[in-house]
Amino acid sequence: GAGGHKIALDPGQQKSAMDEKEPVGPGASDTTAKILSVLAAIILWFYVIDVQTTQYEKEFNAVPIAIENLNPDTKLSVISGRDSTVDVTLKGTRAKLNTIKKSDIYASIDASQIREPGNFRFDITIDVPSGISVSNQSVSLVSLSIDRTMTKPFKIEVETEKNLFSGYELGEFVIDPSYVNVSGPEDIIKTIQTAKIKVNLGDAKGSVTSTREIQLLNASGQQVSSPYLMKSEEYAEVTIPVLKTESKEISVVFDGNGKFKYSVLPKSVLIKGRAEFVDNMDKVTTIPVVLDDNTVSATAMLDLPSGVVAFDKDGNVI
Repeated sequence: GAGGHKIALDPGQQKSAMDEKEPVGPGASDTTAKILSVLAAIILWFYVIDVQTTQYEKEFNAVPIAIENLNPDTKLSVISGRDSTVDVTLKGTRAKLNTIKKSDIYASIDASQIREPGNFRFDITIDVPSGISVSNQSVSLVSLSIDRTMTKPFKIEVETEKNLFSGYELGEFVIDPSYVNVSGPEDIIKTIQTAKIKVNLGDAKGSVTSTREIQLLNASGQQVSSPYLMKSEEYAEVTIPVLKTESKEISVVFDGNGKFKYSVLPKSVLIKGRAEFVDNMDKVTTIPVVLDDNTVSATAMLDLPSGVVAFDKDGNVI
C-alpha cells in the first residue's frame, strides 16, 4: 500500500468479497429447467384430465322434433304438434361437447302406426353423436292431432281500397291465376270461405297492375292461417283498369281534299274508357265522310280506339 503500510482483511470480509465476485455455475440453470419441466408436466396432466377425461354437461334448447313415417297413403296430416321441440342436456368430455352443435342432435317420433284421424302421444327418440350421452330432456312424450288431408280449389277475389276522383271508375279485373288449390287438414279446409287478394288503389288515375299475396279467409272475414295448409300459388297478379268518363268535342274528317263549312250535332260526346287512353284524346274524330256536291247532310261514325265507348247523357251507348 501507499507508504509501505499493509492492510490485513478479516477472513469473513475476504469470503464476502469472494462470494460477490464468484460467477454462477451451470448447475443453477439446470435446476431451473427441471422445475419448469415439472410444472409443464403438471399443467398438461391437469389439461388432459379436464378436457379428455372429466365428464361435463351441456344444455341445448329448442331441439326440433321430426315426425317420421306418417304414411302418405292414409291422406292424414298433422294439425297440431308439428312444431314441438325438446330441451336436451348432453354429457361427455369437454373435448367432445365443444364440437357438438344443436343440428347434431336428432329428436324424432315414429308415426308409422297411425291409420285414422285422432289425438295421439308418442315417445321421443333422441340420437346423438358417438361418445356423447343424453343425461336429461325436458319432455319425453309429444302429443299430435291428426286429421285427413284434402285439396279444394278457390276462385280468387279482389278487394280494393280506393279514393277515386269524380269521373273515374274501375273496369273488369284480370287475375292471374284466377284459382288457387289449397291442401291441408279437412277440418281447416272446411273453415275457408274465400281466397282473396287486397289492393290499395288510392286516387289512381290510370290502370294498375299489382302482385299480392293470396289470403284465405273464413266466413267472418278473418284470415285462416296454419303451417299445415299448402297453396298451389302464394301470389296472384291482378290488372285493374281505371276508367274515365269525359266529354270530348267532335271533329268531322272528310274524305279527299274537299273543304267544307259544316256544323255537327251533337257538338260533343261522352266517352268512357281506360283513363290513359281518354287523357290522350284532345277530341273525338269521325271515320272519313264521303260527300258529293249535292250532299247537305250525312251521318258519321265515330273513330274510337279499342276499349273506348261513346254514350249519351242517359248512358246509352252510341
